[in-house]
Amino acid sequence: MTMIEKMARAMLEDEVGNAAVGATWEDEGPIWIKNARAALTALLDPSEGMVEAGKHGVINPAWLSSTFTKMIQHALDEGVREDG
Repeated sequence: MTMIEKMARAMLEDEVGNAAVGATWEDEGPIWIKNARAALTALLDPSEGMVEAGKHGVINPAWLSSTFTKMIQHALDEGVREDG
């Protein structure tokens, strides 16, 4: 299961649990995948606070933002697998 699908399923489960609606992954999955992709895209540019929090214990803090962005971009590029 890819990160986008994990996020989308967690969002759907949270919505179903909170609203007690009868949504299913088969019916609602594409909507939540779109929402998860939007959330990940927003993370492509980490805030100063995120970078600062990640500096603890890092050998070269200058690499932190780039590494974080590459990780998020990978999750976006990975998309959703059909067997997920």
